[in-house]
Amino acid sequence: MPESSASQSNEPCSKDNIKFTAAFSYQVCPRCNHILELRSLGCCIICGATCDSLGQVGKKQEDGGMRCPTNRKPFHADDCPGLPMILDLHKAMEDPSSVGYSFQTEGWQQAFQNRWIHSFNGFVGADALDQQFIQKYSKLPFNTHTPVEKRIKVFMGEYGDPNLARNPDKLKEDLEKARMLVENKTNAFVGFNFFQYQVAYWKPCEDSAGWDRWEGEAWDNPMDKPLPRGCSERLYGTFSLGDIQVSKTGGINYDSNNVYPVQCVKPIFRGKPEAIAAAYGGSVPNTTICEAGWEAKPKQYCVASRGDIDPLGAGLGWVCDQLGQMGHDCTEGLPAACADDIYTKSDWAFSMYFELKKGEADAASICDFGGAGVVTALPGRLDCMAVKTSAPTTSTASAPTTTADPGEPKNSSVLADKLWWFLAAAALILGIVIFVRSRTGEPNDSRSSRTVQRASDTHQEFEMTTSTLRA
Repeated sequence: MPESSASQSNEPCSKDNIKFTAAFSYQVCPRCNHILELRSLGCCIICGATCDSLGQVGKKQEDGGMRCPTNRKPFHADDCPGLPMILDLHKAMEDPSSVGYSFQTEGWQQAFQNRWIHSFNGFVGADALDQQFIQKYSKLPFNTHTPVEKRIKVFMGEYGDPNLARNPDKLKEDLEKARMLVENKTNAFVGFNFFQYQVAYWKPCEDSAGWDRWEGEAWDNPMDKPLPRGCSERLYGTFSLGDIQVSKTGGINYDSNNVYPVQCVKPIFRGKPEAIAAAYGGSVPNTTICEAGWEAKPKQYCVASRGDIDPLGAGLGWVCDQLGQMGHDCTEGLPAACADDIYTKSDWAFSMYFELKKGEADAASICDFGGAGVVTALPGRLDCMAVKTSAPTTSTASAPTTTADPGEPKNSSVLADKLWWFLAAAALILGIVIFVRSRTGEPNDSRSSRTVQRASDTHQEFEMTTSTLRA
Protein backbone atom coordinates (compact mmCIF):
# COMPACT_ATOMS: atom_id res chain seq x y z
CA MET A 1 0.00 0.00 0.00
CA PRO A 2 1.40 3.49 -0.89
CA GLU A 3 2.41 5.63 2.07
CA SER A 4 -0.33 8.16 1.43
CA SER A 5 -2.97 5.45 1.32
CA ALA A 6 -1.60 3.85 4.47
CA SER A 7 -1.78 7.11 6.35
CA GLN A 8 -5.30 7.74 5.13
CA SER A 9 -6.46 4.31 6.28
CA ASN A 10 -5.60 5.30 9.85
CA GLU A 11 -8.10 8.15 9.67
CA PRO A 12 -11.55 7.17 11.04
CA CYS A 13 -13.36 8.91 8.20
CA SER A 14 -11.12 7.78 5.35
CA LYS A 15 -12.73 5.93 2.45
CA ASP A 16 -9.73 3.59 2.55
CA ASN A 17 -10.73 2.41 6.02
CA ILE A 18 -12.84 -0.67 6.70
CA LYS A 19 -16.52 -0.35 5.79
CA PHE A 20 -19.31 -0.60 8.32
CA THR A 21 -22.98 -1.54 8.00
CA ALA A 22 -26.16 -2.76 9.68
CA ALA A 23 -27.94 -5.66 8.00
CA PHE A 24 -31.71 -5.39 7.72
CA SER A 25 -34.09 -8.31 7.45
CA TYR A 26 -35.67 -9.08 4.11
CA GLN A 27 -39.13 -7.80 4.99
CA VAL A 28 -41.47 -5.12 3.66
CA CYS A 29 -42.01 -3.03 6.83
CA PRO A 30 -45.40 -1.42 6.11
CA ARG A 31 -45.01 0.93 9.09
CA CYS A 32 -41.66 2.35 7.99
CA ASN A 33 -41.82 6.16 7.79
CA HIS A 34 -40.99 6.57 4.10
CA ILE A 35 -42.59 3.48 2.60
CA LEU A 36 -45.03 5.51 0.51
CA GLU A 37 -42.08 6.85 -1.47
CA LEU A 38 -41.63 3.33 -2.82
CA ARG A 39 -45.09 3.30 -4.38
CA SER A 40 -43.69 4.86 -7.55
CA LEU A 41 -41.33 1.89 -7.91
CA GLY A 42 -44.27 -0.52 -8.15
CA CYS A 43 -43.99 -1.76 -4.57
CA CYS A 44 -46.96 -3.20 -2.70
CA ILE A 45 -47.58 -4.72 0.72
CA ILE A 46 -49.58 -7.71 1.93
CA CYS A 47 -51.52 -6.55 4.96
CA GLY A 48 -54.71 -8.63 5.15
CA ALA A 49 -56.80 -7.78 8.21
CA THR A 50 -54.33 -5.09 9.30
CA CYS A 51 -54.71 -2.97 6.15
CA ASP A 52 -57.20 -0.56 7.74
CA SER A 53 -54.77 0.19 10.58
CA LEU A 54 -52.04 1.30 8.17
CA GLY A 55 -53.69 4.48 6.96
CA GLN A 56 -52.87 5.50 3.42
CA VAL A 57 -50.39 2.63 3.04
CA GLY A 58 -53.12 0.03 3.58
CA LYS A 59 -55.44 1.39 0.89
CA LYS A 60 -55.82 -0.08 -2.56
CA GLN A 61 -53.39 1.08 -5.21
CA GLU A 62 -56.11 2.79 -7.22
CA ASP A 63 -56.86 4.83 -4.10
CA GLY A 64 -53.25 5.91 -3.65
CA GLY A 65 -52.33 3.10 -1.28
CA MET A 66 -49.94 0.14 -1.52
CA ARG A 67 -52.14 -2.88 -0.87
CA CYS A 68 -51.07 -5.75 -3.13
CA PRO A 69 -53.55 -6.82 -5.83
CA THR A 70 -54.86 -10.36 -6.09
CA ASN A 71 -52.77 -11.09 -9.17
CA ARG A 72 -49.11 -10.65 -8.32
CA LYS A 73 -46.12 -10.18 -10.60
CA PRO A 74 -43.78 -13.11 -11.33
CA PHE A 75 -41.29 -13.77 -8.51
CA HIS A 76 -43.44 -11.35 -6.47
CA ALA A 77 -41.47 -8.57 -8.10
CA ASP A 78 -43.94 -6.06 -6.64
CA ASP A 79 -42.56 -6.82 -3.17
CA CYS A 80 -39.90 -4.43 -1.88
CA PRO A 81 -38.31 -6.27 1.07
CA GLY A 82 -35.45 -4.52 2.82
CA LEU A 83 -35.86 -1.29 0.88
CA PRO A 84 -38.15 0.59 3.34
CA MET A 85 -35.67 0.15 6.22
CA ILE A 86 -32.72 1.20 4.10
CA LEU A 87 -34.58 4.29 2.93
CA ASP A 88 -35.58 5.22 6.49
CA LEU A 89 -32.01 4.86 7.71
CA HIS A 90 -30.63 6.93 4.88
CA LYS A 91 -33.14 9.71 5.48
CA ALA A 92 -32.24 9.71 9.18
CA MET A 93 -28.54 10.02 8.37
CA GLU A 94 -29.27 12.92 6.04
CA ASP A 95 -31.24 14.68 8.81
CA PRO A 96 -30.73 13.15 12.28
CA SER A 97 -33.11 15.70 13.81
CA SER A 98 -35.97 14.06 11.88
CA VAL A 99 -35.73 11.15 14.29
CA GLY A 100 -34.86 13.25 17.32
CA TYR A 101 -31.16 12.44 17.31
CA SER A 102 -28.04 14.57 17.54
CA PHE A 103 -24.58 13.18 16.80
CA GLN A 104 -21.92 13.81 19.43
CA THR A 105 -19.04 12.71 17.22
CA GLU A 106 -17.29 15.05 14.83
CA GLY A 107 -16.85 13.86 11.27
CA TRP A 108 -19.82 11.50 11.32
CA GLN A 109 -21.13 12.79 7.98
CA GLN A 110 -17.82 12.17 6.26
CA ALA A 111 -17.57 8.75 7.87
CA PHE A 112 -21.03 7.82 6.61
CA GLN A 113 -20.28 9.05 3.09
CA ASN A 114 -16.93 7.27 2.86
CA ARG A 115 -17.37 4.10 4.89
CA TRP A 116 -21.04 3.15 5.01
CA ILE A 117 -22.41 0.28 2.94
CA HIS A 118 -26.06 -0.84 3.05
CA SER A 119 -26.82 -4.51 3.64
CA PHE A 120 -29.64 -6.98 4.21
CA ASN A 121 -30.19 -10.67 4.88
CA GLY A 122 -32.35 -12.43 2.33
CA PHE A 123 -33.45 -15.99 1.76
CA VAL A 124 -34.53 -15.90 -1.86
CA GLY A 125 -33.16 -17.03 -5.19
CA ALA A 126 -31.23 -14.81 -7.58
CA ASP A 127 -34.16 -14.02 -9.92
CA ALA A 128 -36.40 -12.84 -7.09
CA LEU A 129 -33.50 -10.92 -5.55
CA ASP A 130 -32.88 -9.07 -8.76
CA GLN A 131 -36.51 -8.09 -9.38
CA GLN A 132 -37.55 -7.45 -5.79
CA PHE A 133 -34.49 -5.59 -4.60
CA ILE A 134 -31.53 -4.86 -6.88
CA GLN A 135 -33.42 -3.21 -9.73
CA LYS A 136 -35.35 -1.03 -7.29
CA TYR A 137 -32.36 -0.18 -5.10
CA SER A 138 -30.77 1.71 -7.97
CA LYS A 139 -33.93 3.84 -8.17
CA LEU A 140 -34.02 4.90 -4.53
CA PRO A 141 -33.89 8.71 -4.09
CA PHE A 142 -30.28 8.80 -2.91
CA ASN A 143 -29.14 6.78 -5.95
CA THR A 144 -31.10 8.43 -8.76
CA HIS A 145 -29.17 10.81 -11.02
CA THR A 146 -25.95 9.40 -9.54
CA PRO A 147 -23.33 7.52 -11.59
CA VAL A 148 -23.22 3.88 -10.58
CA GLU A 149 -19.67 4.17 -9.28
CA LYS A 150 -20.82 6.95 -6.90
CA ARG A 151 -23.85 5.10 -5.53
CA ILE A 152 -23.82 3.70 -2.02
CA LYS A 153 -22.92 0.05 -2.37
CA VAL A 154 -25.09 -2.73 -0.97
CA PHE A 155 -24.42 -6.37 -0.20
CA MET A 156 -26.36 -9.41 0.96
CA GLY A 157 -25.25 -10.54 4.40
CA GLU A 158 -26.99 -13.93 4.20
CA TYR A 159 -27.88 -15.66 0.95
CA GLY A 160 -29.79 -18.90 1.21
CA ASP A 161 -32.86 -20.11 -0.66
CA PRO A 162 -34.67 -22.77 1.40
CA ASN A 163 -36.22 -24.17 -1.77
CA LEU A 164 -32.78 -24.96 -3.15
CA ALA A 165 -31.14 -26.16 0.06
CA ARG A 166 -31.52 -29.85 -0.85
CA ASN A 167 -30.81 -29.65 -4.57
CA PRO A 168 -27.09 -29.07 -5.28
CA ASP A 169 -27.51 -28.75 -9.05
CA LYS A 170 -30.17 -26.06 -8.82
CA LEU A 171 -28.28 -24.39 -5.97
CA LYS A 172 -25.14 -24.12 -8.11
CA GLU A 173 -27.18 -22.66 -10.98
CA ASP A 174 -28.76 -20.06 -8.72
CA LEU A 175 -25.47 -19.11 -7.09
CA GLU A 176 -23.96 -18.53 -10.51
CA LYS A 177 -26.85 -16.20 -11.33
CA ALA A 178 -26.25 -14.33 -8.08
CA ARG A 179 -22.57 -14.03 -8.90
CA MET A 180 -23.44 -12.56 -12.29
CA LEU A 181 -25.50 -9.90 -10.51
CA VAL A 182 -22.40 -8.96 -8.53
CA GLU A 183 -20.27 -8.86 -11.66
CA ASN A 184 -22.81 -6.63 -13.42
CA LYS A 185 -21.24 -3.16 -13.20
CA THR A 186 -24.53 -1.37 -13.93
CA ASN A 187 -25.77 -1.89 -10.36
CA ALA A 188 -24.41 -1.19 -6.87
CA PHE A 189 -24.70 -4.78 -5.63
CA VAL A 190 -21.18 -5.81 -4.59
CA GLY A 191 -21.45 -9.25 -3.00
CA PHE A 192 -23.21 -11.87 -0.91
CA ASN A 193 -22.30 -14.30 1.85
CA PHE A 194 -23.56 -17.85 1.56
CA PHE A 195 -25.68 -18.94 4.51
CA GLN A 196 -24.49 -21.04 6.16
CA TYR A 197 -21.26 -22.92 6.83
CA GLN A 198 -22.35 -25.46 9.45
CA VAL A 199 -25.67 -26.96 10.46
CA ALA A 200 -27.13 -24.82 13.26
CA TYR A 201 -27.76 -27.58 15.77
CA TRP A 202 -28.89 -25.03 18.34
CA LYS A 203 -31.88 -24.02 16.22
CA PRO A 204 -35.30 -25.61 16.82
CA CYS A 205 -35.85 -29.15 15.62
CA GLU A 206 -38.85 -31.05 16.92
CA ASP A 207 -37.34 -34.44 16.08
CA SER A 208 -33.58 -34.36 16.72
CA ALA A 209 -33.27 -38.15 16.63
CA GLY A 210 -35.15 -38.16 13.33
CA TRP A 211 -32.75 -35.53 12.00
CA ASP A 212 -29.75 -37.72 12.83
CA ARG A 213 -31.32 -40.61 10.95
CA TRP A 214 -32.25 -38.35 8.04
CA GLU A 215 -28.65 -37.17 7.63
CA GLY A 216 -27.50 -40.74 7.15
CA GLU A 217 -30.35 -41.76 4.86
CA ALA A 218 -30.39 -38.59 2.75
CA TRP A 219 -26.67 -38.60 1.93
CA ASP A 220 -27.07 -39.56 -1.73
CA ASN A 221 -30.55 -38.20 -2.43
CA PRO A 222 -31.87 -35.64 0.05
CA MET A 223 -34.80 -34.73 -2.20
CA ASP A 224 -36.43 -38.15 -1.82
CA LYS A 225 -36.25 -38.35 1.96
CA PRO A 226 -38.95 -36.48 3.90
CA LEU A 227 -37.46 -33.91 6.22
CA PRO A 228 -37.99 -34.50 9.97
CA ARG A 229 -40.69 -32.35 11.51
CA GLY A 230 -39.71 -28.81 12.45
CA CYS A 231 -36.06 -29.08 11.39
CA SER A 232 -36.02 -26.94 8.24
CA GLU A 233 -33.64 -24.34 9.72
CA ARG A 234 -30.90 -26.94 9.79
CA LEU A 235 -31.06 -27.41 6.03
CA TYR A 236 -29.16 -24.17 5.45
CA GLY A 237 -25.97 -25.77 6.77
CA THR A 238 -23.33 -26.91 4.31
CA PHE A 239 -21.39 -29.12 6.70
CA SER A 240 -22.51 -31.30 9.60
CA LEU A 241 -20.45 -32.71 12.46
CA GLY A 242 -18.64 -36.03 12.25
CA ASP A 243 -17.71 -38.27 15.19
CA ILE A 244 -13.93 -37.67 15.00
CA GLN A 245 -12.70 -35.04 17.43
CA VAL A 246 -9.97 -32.67 16.22
CA SER A 247 -9.56 -30.33 19.20
CA LYS A 248 -11.28 -28.84 22.24
CA THR A 249 -12.64 -25.40 22.94
CA GLY A 250 -11.06 -23.21 25.56
CA GLY A 251 -12.94 -22.67 28.77
CA ILE A 252 -16.23 -21.02 27.81
CA ASN A 253 -16.89 -17.87 29.84
CA TYR A 254 -13.38 -18.24 31.29
CA ASP A 255 -14.41 -21.44 33.07
CA SER A 256 -11.71 -24.09 32.64
CA ASN A 257 -14.28 -26.80 33.38
CA ASN A 258 -16.63 -25.57 30.67
CA VAL A 259 -14.84 -27.20 27.73
CA TYR A 260 -16.40 -28.82 24.67
CA PRO A 261 -15.05 -31.09 21.92
CA VAL A 262 -14.44 -29.70 18.45
CA GLN A 263 -15.51 -32.27 15.86
CA CYS A 264 -14.51 -32.70 12.24
CA VAL A 265 -16.97 -31.57 9.59
CA LYS A 266 -18.41 -33.42 6.62
CA PRO A 267 -20.99 -32.42 3.97
CA ILE A 268 -24.58 -32.45 5.15
CA PHE A 269 -25.18 -34.46 2.00
CA ARG A 270 -23.28 -35.28 -1.14
CA GLY A 271 -22.68 -32.47 -3.63
CA LYS A 272 -23.58 -29.34 -1.66
CA PRO A 273 -20.02 -28.10 -0.92
CA GLU A 274 -19.03 -28.79 -4.54
CA ALA A 275 -21.97 -26.75 -5.83
CA ILE A 276 -21.03 -23.77 -3.67
CA ALA A 277 -17.31 -23.98 -4.44
CA ALA A 278 -17.96 -24.22 -8.17
CA ALA A 279 -20.12 -21.09 -8.11
CA TYR A 280 -17.51 -19.12 -6.17
CA GLY A 281 -14.60 -20.48 -8.23
CA GLY A 282 -13.08 -22.34 -5.28
CA SER A 283 -12.39 -25.90 -4.20
CA VAL A 284 -13.68 -28.20 -1.47
CA PRO A 285 -11.76 -29.94 1.31
CA ASN A 286 -11.29 -33.69 1.30
CA THR A 287 -13.63 -34.90 4.04
CA THR A 288 -13.51 -38.64 3.32
CA ILE A 289 -11.96 -39.54 6.69
CA CYS A 290 -14.55 -37.55 8.59
CA GLU A 291 -17.33 -39.06 6.48
CA ALA A 292 -16.18 -42.60 7.26
CA GLY A 293 -15.70 -41.80 10.95
CA TRP A 294 -14.17 -44.01 13.63
CA GLU A 295 -16.19 -46.95 12.33
CA ALA A 296 -13.69 -47.23 9.45
CA LYS A 297 -10.88 -47.67 12.01
CA PRO A 298 -8.54 -44.94 10.72
CA LYS A 299 -5.08 -44.49 12.26
CA GLN A 300 -5.16 -42.75 15.63
CA TYR A 301 -2.93 -39.79 16.42
CA CYS A 302 -2.37 -37.87 19.63
CA VAL A 303 -2.25 -34.10 19.15
CA ALA A 304 -2.25 -30.98 21.26
CA SER A 305 -5.62 -29.30 21.68
CA ARG A 306 -5.71 -25.83 20.08
CA GLY A 307 -8.42 -24.52 22.38
CA ASP A 308 -6.57 -23.33 25.47
CA ILE A 309 -2.83 -22.74 25.74
CA ASP A 310 -2.76 -22.63 29.56
CA PRO A 311 -2.69 -26.41 30.24
CA LEU A 312 -0.39 -27.05 27.28
CA GLY A 313 2.86 -26.06 29.03
CA ALA A 314 2.21 -28.37 31.97
CA GLY A 315 1.20 -31.20 29.65
CA LEU A 316 4.30 -30.80 27.49
CA GLY A 317 6.55 -30.66 30.53
CA TRP A 318 5.05 -33.85 31.95
CA VAL A 319 5.40 -35.70 28.64
CA CYS A 320 9.02 -34.63 28.17
CA ASP A 321 9.82 -35.78 31.71
CA GLN A 322 8.17 -39.16 31.11
CA LEU A 323 9.94 -39.61 27.79
CA GLY A 324 13.23 -38.75 29.46
CA GLN A 325 12.67 -41.50 32.00
CA MET A 326 12.06 -43.85 29.07
CA GLY A 327 15.36 -42.85 27.46
CA HIS A 328 13.96 -40.40 24.92
CA ASP A 329 14.42 -36.73 24.25
CA CYS A 330 11.01 -35.25 23.44
CA THR A 331 12.56 -33.14 20.66
CA GLU A 332 14.52 -35.90 18.97
CA GLY A 333 13.96 -35.78 15.24
CA LEU A 334 11.66 -32.76 15.54
CA PRO A 335 11.34 -31.27 12.05
CA ALA A 336 12.47 -27.65 11.79
CA ALA A 337 9.04 -26.66 10.49
CA CYS A 338 7.52 -27.83 13.78
CA ALA A 339 10.07 -26.31 16.15
CA ASP A 340 8.87 -22.71 16.44
CA ASP A 341 5.28 -23.33 17.53
CA ILE A 342 4.24 -24.57 20.96
CA TYR A 343 1.34 -26.52 19.45
CA THR A 344 3.38 -28.38 16.84
CA LYS A 345 6.19 -29.05 19.33
CA SER A 346 3.56 -30.53 21.63
CA ASP A 347 2.12 -32.54 18.73
CA TRP A 348 5.53 -34.15 18.22
CA ALA A 349 6.10 -34.95 21.89
CA PHE A 350 2.52 -36.09 22.51
CA SER A 351 2.51 -38.37 19.48
CA MET A 352 5.91 -39.82 20.45
CA TYR A 353 4.63 -40.70 23.92
CA PHE A 354 1.36 -42.02 22.47
CA GLU A 355 3.20 -44.35 20.10
CA LEU A 356 5.37 -45.71 22.90
CA LYS A 357 2.48 -46.30 25.31
CA LYS A 358 -0.11 -47.45 22.80
CA GLY A 359 -1.84 -50.61 23.94
CA GLU A 360 -1.12 -50.13 27.64
CA ALA A 361 -4.45 -48.33 28.19
CA ASP A 362 -7.27 -46.85 26.14
CA ALA A 363 -6.16 -44.17 23.69
CA ALA A 364 -8.03 -41.30 25.35
CA SER A 365 -6.38 -42.02 28.70
CA ILE A 366 -2.89 -42.15 27.22
CA CYS A 367 -3.43 -38.94 25.26
CA ASP A 368 -4.92 -36.75 27.98
CA PHE A 369 -2.09 -34.82 29.64
CA GLY A 370 -4.35 -32.87 31.94
CA GLY A 371 -6.77 -32.04 29.14
CA ALA A 372 -4.09 -30.81 26.74
CA GLY A 373 -4.24 -33.81 24.38
CA VAL A 374 -6.78 -35.09 21.87
CA VAL A 375 -7.02 -38.43 20.04
CA THR A 376 -7.88 -37.80 16.41
CA ALA A 377 -7.59 -39.25 12.94
CA LEU A 378 -7.10 -35.77 11.44
CA PRO A 379 -3.97 -34.06 12.76
CA GLY A 380 -3.57 -30.50 11.57
CA ARG A 381 0.13 -30.97 10.78
CA LEU A 382 0.89 -34.49 9.66
CA ASP A 383 4.58 -33.68 9.35
CA CYS A 384 4.64 -32.95 13.10
CA MET A 385 3.46 -36.43 14.05
CA ALA A 386 6.19 -38.75 15.41
CA VAL A 387 5.53 -42.31 14.27
CA LYS A 388 7.36 -45.18 15.96
CA THR A 389 9.28 -47.69 13.86
CA SER A 390 10.98 -50.82 15.25
CA ALA A 391 14.58 -51.64 14.42
CA PRO A 392 15.61 -55.04 12.97
CA THR A 393 16.03 -57.76 15.59
CA THR A 394 19.74 -58.04 14.73
CA SER A 395 20.44 -54.45 15.76
CA THR A 396 22.92 -53.91 18.61
CA ALA A 397 22.04 -50.24 19.16
CA SER A 398 21.58 -49.46 22.86
CA ALA A 399 20.05 -45.95 22.66
CA PRO A 400 16.95 -44.76 20.82
CA THR A 401 17.36 -42.40 17.88
CA THR A 402 14.94 -40.26 15.91
CA THR A 403 14.85 -39.69 12.20
CA ALA A 404 12.68 -37.64 9.92
CA ASP A 405 11.41 -39.16 6.72
CA PRO A 406 12.15 -36.74 3.85
CA GLY A 407 8.89 -37.63 2.19
CA GLU A 408 6.98 -40.22 0.21
CA PRO A 409 8.42 -41.57 -3.04
CA LYS A 410 7.15 -39.65 -5.98
CA ASN A 411 6.07 -42.79 -7.82
CA SER A 412 6.24 -46.57 -7.71
CA SER A 413 9.36 -46.76 -9.92
CA VAL A 414 11.37 -44.63 -7.50
CA LEU A 415 10.14 -46.81 -4.64
CA ALA A 416 11.17 -49.94 -6.51
CA ASP A 417 14.67 -48.54 -7.19
CA LYS A 418 15.17 -47.60 -3.54
CA LEU A 419 13.90 -50.98 -2.37
CA TRP A 420 16.24 -52.82 -4.74
CA TRP A 421 19.28 -50.93 -3.51
CA PHE A 422 18.23 -51.44 0.11
CA LEU A 423 17.89 -55.19 -0.36
CA ALA A 424 21.19 -55.37 -2.21
CA ALA A 425 22.98 -53.48 0.56
CA ALA A 426 21.37 -55.64 3.23
CA ALA A 427 22.42 -58.80 1.44
CA LEU A 428 25.99 -57.54 1.13
CA ILE A 429 26.19 -56.64 4.84
CA LEU A 430 24.68 -59.97 5.84
CA GLY A 431 27.25 -61.80 3.73
CA ILE A 432 30.12 -59.88 5.36
CA VAL A 433 28.81 -60.64 8.86
CA ILE A 434 28.51 -64.37 8.10
CA PHE A 435 31.97 -64.41 6.61
CA VAL A 436 33.55 -62.64 9.62
CA ARG A 437 31.79 -64.92 12.12
CA SER A 438 32.89 -67.99 10.23
CA ARG A 439 36.48 -66.74 10.32
CA THR A 440 36.55 -65.75 13.98
CA GLY A 441 34.52 -68.66 15.28
CA GLU A 442 32.25 -66.31 17.28
CA PRO A 443 29.99 -68.45 19.49
CA ASN A 444 26.28 -68.19 19.03
CA ASP A 445 25.21 -69.22 22.52
CA SER A 446 21.98 -68.40 24.26
CA ARG A 447 23.57 -65.65 26.35
CA SER A 448 24.72 -63.76 23.27
CA SER A 449 21.30 -64.21 21.73
CA ARG A 450 19.56 -62.81 24.82
CA THR A 451 21.87 -59.79 24.84
CA VAL A 452 21.09 -58.96 21.24
CA GLN A 453 17.36 -59.36 21.89
CA ARG A 454 17.36 -56.93 24.82
CA ALA A 455 19.24 -54.37 22.76
CA SER A 456 16.80 -54.67 19.88
CA ASP A 457 13.84 -54.24 22.24
CA THR A 458 15.11 -50.83 23.32
CA HIS A 459 15.92 -49.69 19.82
CA GLN A 460 12.91 -47.69 18.58
CA GLU A 461 13.08 -44.94 16.01
CA PHE A 462 10.70 -42.09 15.38
CA GLU A 463 10.05 -40.61 11.97
CA MET A 464 7.58 -38.06 10.77
CA THR A 465 4.64 -39.57 8.98
CA THR A 466 4.09 -38.53 5.37
CA SER A 467 0.74 -40.08 4.51
CA THR A 468 -1.75 -37.83 2.79
CA LEU A 469 -4.61 -36.67 4.99
CA ARG A 470 -7.27 -34.05 4.53
CA ALA A 471 -9.57 -32.57 7.17
